[in-house]
Amino acid sequence: KYYGYTTVINLLDWPAVTIPVTFADKEKDIMNMQYKSMNDFDAKIYEDYDPDIYDGAPVGIQLVGKRLQEEYLLGLAEQIGKALVA
Repeated sequence: KYYGYTTVINLLDWPAVTIPVTFADKEKDIMNMQYKSMNDFDAKIYEDYDPDIYDGAPVGIQLVGKRLQEEYLLGLAEQIGKALVA
């Protein structure tokens, strides 16, 4: 399902970069039955998660910068990428 996470970033013309971090693991990424959602939207996203379906799926982070700060954002992404490998 698409929830429009990046739409606002595109509309504001902010630079963004994604960094691969790891892969989902159904043995580690189990459902927390004591989880309390912040709102209805949060609850829906949490309910959609199924460890068996997402097992092996890539997991990453997305960095968003200020407009016209592409070079800074790419440098930051490079540093984070190196730290993740170390």
